[in-house]
Amino acid sequence: MAAAARALSTKEADIQMMLAAEVHLGTKNCDFQMERYAFKRRNDGIYIINLGKTWEKLQLAARVIVAIENPQDIIVQSARPYGQRAVLKFAQYTGAHAIAGRHTPGTFTNQLQTSFNEPRLLILTDPRTDHQPIKEAALGNIPTIAFCDTDSPMRYVDIGIPANNKGKHSIGCLFWLLARMVLQMRNSIPQGHKWEVMVDLFFYREPEEAKEPEEEEATAAPDYADYGAAALGGAGDWGAQITDAQWAGDAVPAAIPVVPAIGRAGDAVPVAGDGWDTAVPVAGDGWDTAVAPPLPPPIDGAASDWVGTLCTRRIKLNANGCTKGGLGFGGFGGLFGDEKGAWITSLKAKLWAVYEGLTIVLQRGKNKVIVKIDAEQVVAVTIALCIICDI
Repeated sequence: MAAAARALSTKEADIQMMLAAEVHLGTKNCDFQMERYAFKRRNDGIYIINLGKTWEKLQLAARVIVAIENPQDIIVQSARPYGQRAVLKFAQYTGAHAIAGRHTPGTFTNQLQTSFNEPRLLILTDPRTDHQPIKEAALGNIPTIAFCDTDSPMRYVDIGIPANNKGKHSIGCLFWLLARMVLQMRNSIPQGHKWEVMVDLFFYREPEEAKEPEEEEATAAPDYADYGAAALGGAGDWGAQITDAQWAGDAVPAAIPVVPAIGRAGDAVPVAGDGWDTAVPVAGDGWDTAVAPPLPPPIDGAASDWVGTLCTRRIKLNANGCTKGGLGFGGFGGLFGDEKGAWITSLKAKLWAVYEGLTIVLQRGKNKVIVKIDAEQVVAVTIALCIICDI
């Protein structure tokens, strides 16, 4: 009698929890196969589910789950976002395999897929949303357990648990009750004892709700102040002013040594002993009278402006910029044509630039040239040309 009373009280507590989670609320439509589980219909047209039959179906589903030796042969799946957290928690505590999110077609039928699986039992959240795994399970003769609302299709569903499968609290409460019943039947939890896992862990959490505690922890700055420590300097009054006499003997500015001026006429000007207060005068014949460096000899001809910059004894010829990216896209090579009207390629553009530049340099009587090129093919041709022309 005591065991029966304890079971009755457990059932009543479970039904009260389901009432609080609104498991009993159905929809305004009712499938003909779900009429047996409907208790009555409200004035607004919503069907009320009989929670007594819901609790009995939960017990039946728990017995089926416990009958399977390997829990990994059980797949619990939910494509609805409200049921994904509950599915993962159920798999964590019962040892089943969870699939949260979209179902990949062919998971139960296509053996060539990497995600192929042959479970012995399939548990679903909504037969309407999870219609694809139900069809594949029917083709593979896999028994199916599903939480069915009043308007859910019952085709290919072996054990339908009448409940509200659209609310986040309802789905979390149902998976929590089913997981607790399974653990009780496996003797992991003593019969009639309270499960230490809270039902709130099975509820869906909004992304904003999950970020709020993290932001609060990040913004909360730790208080490292030591209120018991004595005040600095032994004085408890922070408002007292510090006199100038206290700073008199702390630091004495050292005199800056006299540094003679380099490259200037006249004697060095000493610096005042009291620091930087006195400005140092600059000699009249200082940097203003510096001798300018000699200018390089000019190059004859107007073409010397673009041939290159004149160094000491060599002329620098820069052929870069004819193409973009080595011998890639042509700079002016794709814009100009030769005397026959054919477009000049990138290689021809660089060779043409080098040829014209070397021709002008040789005409000016210069035979020492620095040629700057960024293409290996043009470098090889230029070296051969320099060897032939003795440049």
